[in-house]
Amino acid sequence: SKTFNLAALQTSAAIIADEKLRNQFKKVKMSHSISDPTILGFIATTVAYTKGDEWVNQLLDYIKGNMDYLDHFLKTECPGVSLIDPQGLYLAWVDMRTLGMSNEEQEDFMLNKAHLWLDEGYVFGEEGSGFERFNLACPRSTLEKACLQLKKALDEKSA
Repeated sequence: SKTFNLAALQTSAAIIADEKLRNQFKKVKMSHSISDPTILGFIATTVAYTKGDEWVNQLLDYIKGNMDYLDHFLKTECPGVSLIDPQGLYLAWVDMRTLGMSNEEQEDFMLNKAHLWLDEGYVFGEEGSGFERFNLACPRSTLEKACLQLKKALDEKSA
């Protein structure tokens, strides 16, 4: 649903071959008032899955371009800050541990100096401390602006 931005249409699919497990799933689903997809959701999902391959390929190329842009920018403009080799589609983890900030200092730095509201790594567990998570499913101009804001804040910090 994320690939085609269909989450609001509640079109998730669960294929459960085991009848007993499938019935348990249905019972839990009903107890949480989770409904089946609407006709609009069904049609949108069908169209996305049967006619969306060209769009998905363009999307993947665009996000890869954003990933490459961020990687190059960090390497050339933000010493000590680096992109972690991505293992997902559009979320990029940026390693800022060399800056030596506590979680609170880094969060303050990102919000009040770089003016970026990202997901701090520590919210995903202790091992995420010192990281920031960038969403690259955005227009390149948005990413460019974010990179320039980060660079300006880093330059001011080291001055």
